[in-house]
Amino acid sequence: MGYSKTREVYAQYKKSNWSPKFAAAHEQEIALHKAAKKAFDALGVKKLPKVSDLNAEYAKLQREKDALYPDYKKARTEMRELLTARENVRRYLETDRQPMNRTEQNRKKIQS
Repeated sequence: MGYSKTREVYAQYKKSNWSPKFAAAHEQEIALHKAAKKAFDALGVKKLPKVSDLNAEYAKLQREKDALYPDYKKARTEMRELLTARENVRRYLETDRQPMNRTEQNRKKIQS
């Protein structure tokens, strides 16, 4: 339950002149309202935005995200290719550093 849903209960609580009986009956809603109010005050929020404004902002951000997705997909593919190349180089260098077995050592001696 959010701030806007508990606001009406809190308003009724104020109208009841802070009645202990009303407070006991609606203890959870009042506590939620106070916690939400405290959080909004800490953030400096004076007025809650309208749902239509939030939906418009969300739609705008979604369009921006959709426009940027091809660049992201290209960068992700390039990153995977680079990681694969790095791993291949690491494995190649690792095999060069491993000591040769006796057969390979003998071949090297014969060839020299």
